[in-house]
Amino acid sequence: MVLPTLSEAATELVRRHTPADSDASGLTEVLVPASFSLPHTGKILSLSFILFAGCYSEVPIAPGDYLRFASTGFLTAFGSLNAAVPFLLDLFRIPADAFQLFLATGLVNSRVGTAVAAMHTLAIATAGAFAMQGQLGVDPRRLAAFLAVCCALVAASVLGLRAFFDGVLVHSNTSARVLEQMQIIRDGAPTTVHRTPTPVPDEADAASQLDRIAARSRLRVGYIEDALPYAFFNSRGELVGFDAEMAHRLAQDIGVELELVPVDFPRIAEQLALGYYDLVMSGVAMTPRRAAVMSFSQPYLDEHLAFVVPDHQRREFTTREQIRGLGRLRLGVLGLPYYLEKTRLYAPEAEIVPFETRSRWC
Repeated sequence: MVLPTLSEAATELVRRHTPADSDASGLTEVLVPASFSLPHTGKILSLSFILFAGCYSEVPIAPGDYLRFASTGFLTAFGSLNAAVPFLLDLFRIPADAFQLFLATGLVNSRVGTAVAAMHTLAIATAGAFAMQGQLGVDPRRLAAFLAVCCALVAASVLGLRAFFDGVLVHSNTSARVLEQMQIIRDGAPTTVHRTPTPVPDEADAASQLDRIAARSRLRVGYIEDALPYAFFNSRGELVGFDAEMAHRLAQDIGVELELVPVDFPRIAEQLALGYYDLVMSGVAMTPRRAAVMSFSQPYLDEHLAFVVPDHQRREFTTREQIRGLGRLRLGVLGLPYYLEKTRLYAPEAEIVPFETRSRWC
């Protein structure tokens, strides 16, 4: 719908500045559709998002790669930007999640890009028609003045936006702040948090575990430190998290006080049998070996094992055939017997490198 309008505008502009017997105005009808199929300025400007995404993700493109970025970006701009941007993100090893930001800003960028594309097409058609007639001239003074004004406008825009965002936006790590400031709303009995494993004093035999809890008027819940998001300490030294919240709710429902006792993870089954705690709530994964010595409630969360690889390599791990084609892999696996055995079962030729977590809560 726009191309005929641009063609008419270019024809009228050329006709005004050429002799009546010149056929330059007819050239615009060919140049407009021809130039439209080439990458326009709007697309090329949109590729600057790759540079922004690199800086934003702290994976900036090295100055030595700018030439490769320019040539590859120009060639990919012949197609759709929604295909070009993911390709360029992978090429320069920038996290693929940045593409979601590109799509979110596309609502505004696409409108600006359309306006820029229209001006680009009109300028190419007009300048091309004059050039083919030998009537295209360059005035160095006017060109220098134009470039100076453009540079000044760009600098003013960039510096102005920088000053605006620095003054209006608050730069902070909101995710970390949310975790640090997380707290539990306590309604009811007081809570005691132990920082070292503490056995329960000798108590009289009771018919059931619930009877023992009622007799001592206290529920002892085992937690595993630094097991985000299940149990962890906030900036005020308070034990918070999903399971910590559920422990408070459970004690409130039973009508007893709450004691939170840290778990020595390698001895979790032994301590549970000795009465260090009545139950453990810190996202303990259910395995056949643990199920043989402990009782588990109904699971409330399903977790899946997966390869953790750089974004640009994720397609290499899509199928088993692709993984086998990679040759001998060196896999880092959580140093727990269950996960090590499963990894050796599914990847017998891989080199297994066990690693430890801070709290071994998995």
